[in-house]
Amino acid sequence: MKKEDLHLRFIRYFYTITGDLDEYSVQEINYFGNNMYMLIYITVFLAIILGLLGFEDLAELILVIGFILPLAKQSALIRRLGLHKLEIAPSELKMARQKMFKRTLLETAGIVLFAILIFLMLWHMKIPQESGDSFETFWYIAAPLASLLITSVSFVCFFITNRRNIVIVED
Repeated sequence: MKKEDLHLRFIRYFYTITGDLDEYSVQEINYFGNNMYMLIYITVFLAIILGLLGFEDLAELILVIGFILPLAKQSALIRRLGLHKLEIAPSELKMARQKMFKRTLLETAGIVLFAILIFLMLWHMKIPQESGDSFETFWYIAAPLASLLITSVSFVCFFITNRRNIVIVED
């Protein structure tokens, strides 16, 4: 593809694509996205109906499955299309490592933001307070230590995965 507009950049970021996008890949991704949109819409509708009928546990299970299944299918699609690999010449190795390191930092920042939102949600739902934790214990000890652990593990996993996605192609 010649020019990468905002739509293609969003697709590249959302699907974590590092390889080259061609017309066929974009068409497959759009087809997949349309199907997953319908699946999520139907899942939410079913969960609302089940919740209104008194089957809250089943509704929660359907929501979890309905939101995890598309993520697994998305990863499988990107791998099937080979868009997770960054093919480079040997002379571009340093640039590719820098690009993948930036991607690692961005993905890790997303995990940190997600962890902070979870801690805020837990505090707002008063879950730490029910177990007797004070504000200082939760926000000065538990949350930072858990964030540090989550961030460290995420960074290492993303770093290893992104390094493995660099493929050197001989000219």
